[in-house]
Amino acid sequence: MLKCYIFVLLSLSISVRAQQYDFSSIDQLLDDSSALYLNRIYVEVFQDDSSIYKYQSGNIFCNNIRIPQGSATKWISAGIMLKLAELGWWNLDDSIGMYLPQFTQYGKGHITLRQSYSLSSGMFNPGNSNDYHRMSSLTLEQSVDSIAQNVDILYPTGQMIGYDGTMMHVWGRAAEVVDSLNGNIRDWRTIAKEEFFDLLFMDSTDYTDFLPNPAVAGGIETTPCDYLKFLKMISNDGWYNGSQILQPSSIDEIFTDQTSSAPIYYTFWPNNHPDFPIGLDTLRYTFGGWWLELDNQHNITTVCSPGAFGHYPFVDRCRNMYGTFFCFIPAFQGGAQNVMDTYLKFMHMVRDTVDSQCLLTTSTPESQRAELVYFPNPTKDHIIIQSKRNVASVQVYSLTGQIVLEQSFPEIKEIQLNSSNWVRGIYLVSVTQSDGKSELFKIIKQ
Repeated sequence: MLKCYIFVLLSLSISVRAQQYDFSSIDQLLDDSSALYLNRIYVEVFQDDSSIYKYQSGNIFCNNIRIPQGSATKWISAGIMLKLAELGWWNLDDSIGMYLPQFTQYGKGHITLRQSYSLSSGMFNPGNSNDYHRMSSLTLEQSVDSIAQNVDILYPTGQMIGYDGTMMHVWGRAAEVVDSLNGNIRDWRTIAKEEFFDLLFMDSTDYTDFLPNPAVAGGIETTPCDYLKFLKMISNDGWYNGSQILQPSSIDEIFTDQTSSAPIYYTFWPNNHPDFPIGLDTLRYTFGGWWLELDNQHNITTVCSPGAFGHYPFVDRCRNMYGTFFCFIPAFQGGAQNVMDTYLKFMHMVRDTVDSQCLLTTSTPESQRAELVYFPNPTKDHIIIQSKRNVASVQVYSLTGQIVLEQSFPEIKEIQLNSSNWVRGIYLVSVTQSDGKSELFKIIKQ
């Protein structure tokens, strides 16, 4: 099915920002990047539900045109799955074979809803060779039957992360089956509308990009304003305009690392990008989104869900911010990869400008614990640890669990660690004292 998207490019660029923050450097970044996003973009950031930054260029405004979302669909579909779990349709750890027996027939019935929405199902479609979940020639039922029969498990279920929407899509069909058992005859689009979109007044949102296939993991078309309603609800712990749409426990699933330190089978993110706020090898997955930042208690604070055409929505719990970086770049013109660097730089600059205390940001002795003081934090080339008791040993770990440093000491109370060769990021430091007691803290390497 051929679709034509006609854009009348406007020469007008608009930038609005709140007086309490100086976002002029972000204006300059977006001005300089206009060729990358084809001079059509809508960016808006909210803090405490008030708009603090807005930038618009070309013909994309907040509520004037519905644009395909690609994988930015995944986050919204995850929200719907969580809502259906709250309604008692299923549990997140239910297996797909409970609802679609054809998956059991082909040896795939053990895959759970949680694994499907955390990219750890093992089902993977290399090179989009059997891209049934986005085939516009198939209905949802036909596409899911084809997936059960023809898409292979390529890595151990629950043990690796592979970026793919195949199994996310399958649960849309499972929802239709469960709904029919409840005496209803609704397709996935109707279920999504009546059980979720209507609650958020998302009147411009629907799974229409690959009809008749709803493409549950990539078929939404929507506006920036509609997507911002979803983000506002996530940011407000499930509340929207006085109604509890999702329970806090469901929101917590979105801010939980569902894959721990599982190795990456496939991801589109580059390794060790200079604007990753946590400096890991790459980003990891929650329930329907990628986590971008941790606080000093190792809690996920920022989640995003990029789409293939350049939409990068995010929610930052620590700074109480959410926002949309909304482009439409066709795949043949580079798609989301065109603006990935710009988006990551944008997020980095927003964090620096807002200057929250999400992470450890002091450069003087930061921890006045009963037993330990350590500084500077963040650090560039060294860490000083002072203890009231003798230090026996120190271990330093990356957030992936790799030992970066392990050292024993001859009964001293002040030590200095050389961090100059560590890559930028967050590290866990375990200090064992002479009486066997241990203290654990985090250090940021700049």
